Amino acid sequence: MAFTKKETREAIEHLKNDFDWTTDGLLIVIKSVSRSGMTRRMQVYSLKEHAYLTYYVARAIEWSKNDK
Repeated sequence: MAFTKKETREAIEHLKNDFDWTTDGLLIVIKSVSRSGMTRRMQVYSLKEHAYLTYYVARAIEWSKNDK
């Protein structure tokens, strides 16, 4: 899925402005790894606020978000 430049910019702005990255860390949960090790399914959360950030991170780095 290709994101528009506007969607990518909006996701980056959301991540930059809505969280205090000096005190708030990330929790990355690896849900599964393919047999070859080339593919991983993971979820991203804000440690301090417990916010689900996977959607915004996927948009910001222009990777697909797969719910499988």
